[in-house]
Amino acid sequence: VCLLVRRLALILLAACRTNETPQPVPAPTLPTCEPNRDGMITADELPIALGAKADYYTSTNAAVNLVAQNSVWDLSQERATDQVIALGPVALGAQWYAAKFPGGQFVVDAGGGLDGIYHQDAQALWLDGTASQMDGANKTLIVYPTPLPVLRFPVTDGEMFTSTVDFAGTIDGLPFNGSDELDVDVSGSGRLDVPYVQFSPT
Repeated sequence: VCLLVRRLALILLAACRTNETPQPVPAPTLPTCEPNRDGMITADELPIALGAKADYYTSTNAAVNLVAQNSVWDLSQERATDQVIALGPVALGAQWYAAKFPGGQFVVDAGGGLDGIYHQDAQALWLDGTASQMDGANKTLIVYPTPLPVLRFPVTDGEMFTSTVDFAGTIDGLPFNGSDELDVDVSGSGRLDVPYVQFSPT
């Protein structure tokens, strides 16, 4: 009986401690999306999958042919110098700059320690501005007075537009006045080849 009591005490003691074993991160709940292959992309066909990530290959000073050959964009080549980074949208919530973007919905790592802040509606995917991932004396904070449309819905072959916004903000802790311009050219449709995957139609 004493041995049994001692074992139960050890089990209870172990159960009361903090579990220090790393726990798996829950998989994000992905929205459903069924393309109808009608040659255009609507906002409903581009749901924002918060917490999901996709792997991107990055190269420095690599020649890339962005012109389709026989309606195929071949970006499938892998190089020894490639780096793979995982990017995806996260909810705009506890970031230090969140209150500055009341219309923002989600954030994507923009590289170089910066985040891009976005929202989406039936008309467009909008870029609301950029901010450094860390607050402090050298922070960056650009809030666009008018968001820039990154994609206008529906996205269709041949669509072209240019958008410009003037802004006043802070870059690397210093005041800055400037303007950003975004050019979008939907230059064709066909097949896209990337490492290990083909997308068609795109």
